[in-house]
Amino acid sequence: MVYWIVSVPYEDDSSKQFKRIKTSLEDMKACECFELKTPKLKIASVNDLLQLSDDFSKYDSTCESITMKVLRTLGDVGEISESDKDFVPEVIVQEENSVPVELYLNFFQWDENQYLTNKPLRELADGIFKKIVKLDEELKIKISEYTTLRLNVQQLERKNTGSLAVKSLDGIIKKDQIIESEYLTTLFVVVPKSNYKEWEVEYSDFTEYVAPDSTELICEEGDSGLFSVILLKKIADDFKSECIKRRFVVREFHYDEQKFELSKLEKDKLIDKLDEMKRDLIDWCKMAFSECFSSWIHLKVIRTFVESVLRYGLPPRFCIMLLKIKKNEKKVHKYFRDNFKHLEDDAGMFGGMGGQDNLEITGTAAMMMNTYGMEWNPYVLFPLAFHNYPLLKLD
Repeated sequence: MVYWIVSVPYEDDSSKQFKRIKTSLEDMKACECFELKTPKLKIASVNDLLQLSDDFSKYDSTCESITMKVLRTLGDVGEISESDKDFVPEVIVQEENSVPVELYLNFFQWDENQYLTNKPLRELADGIFKKIVKLDEELKIKISEYTTLRLNVQQLERKNTGSLAVKSLDGIIKKDQIIESEYLTTLFVVVPKSNYKEWEVEYSDFTEYVAPDSTELICEEGDSGLFSVILLKKIADDFKSECIKRRFVVREFHYDEQKFELSKLEKDKLIDKLDEMKRDLIDWCKMAFSECFSSWIHLKVIRTFVESVLRYGLPPRFCIMLLKIKKNEKKVHKYFRDNFKHLEDDAGMFGGMGGQDNLEITGTAAMMMNTYGMEWNPYVLFPLAFHNYPLLKLD
């Protein structure tokens, strides 16, 4: 599905012009058409409009990027896949009422509470841009905090995962399985299951002063087991060296019940905090996406309005519409080119700026579109790259 915002001039009435176009295109089965009703906006001087038109390239791309960044974050944190049929991004239209983005686009209404029409266009555009950039800054902070906490939890979990050769032994070795005195110590050795017989027969001969029949299998996990052995402290290093030669892993362990309980408590608290932060971040992303998407579409409408004034002149006599096209872009282009090709020769014929001025403005607008890699058409066209963002669910 391809989405376009198109603006064309009218001679008699905006609604009649839109209905004519809608009927023609839908009879051709080329696309669906929806009118983007735009209020009377406060128009500045020609120079201001040209400067604003120039700034729109940065504003538009930045707002789109941030909006989709918020949506991607919502998908990543909420573990939402592109194929998840239960997820549909929504836009808040009233205090507690929200609608899917597709319905928001199809029945777009200008939000006069947020975007006062008596404000200059520059002030409206700058306000939208600054608001979305501020949301991006908040998002960066929230992502950083969430990522840091998630890494801390993962680090704690890693201590309790993996093989017996690397994982934490806290909670595995009990206090009564340890003998520590002035002369005696207990070592813990990880032995492959295939070497159990070797260990049990030969461990007491690794060095002198190993307590006979002192080994005990503490636990088994995977392809290895953890054994304890009691010996004199003074020969502990020699015993460790002999274990290394046989490729047995000696685990250093000091029993600390308080440390274990604190570690477990810390982990549980961090996991609870991470869950809470995750829920908060998901809720925030839903709110921020709604705000960003709505603001971005309003910015698109303002941009289309400004470009239409520059293209068609004053007073504003043009209708703005949203087109939903399924694989018929060439057919739709041909329709508009065939029906509005006269605009290339009659630039400004509907306006009141003056013929020569309008020709200069139209020429300037054409050069600016070429600068930003946008195709020149005799009518105003701004594609919406929704197809690049599967999570929008607009295909």
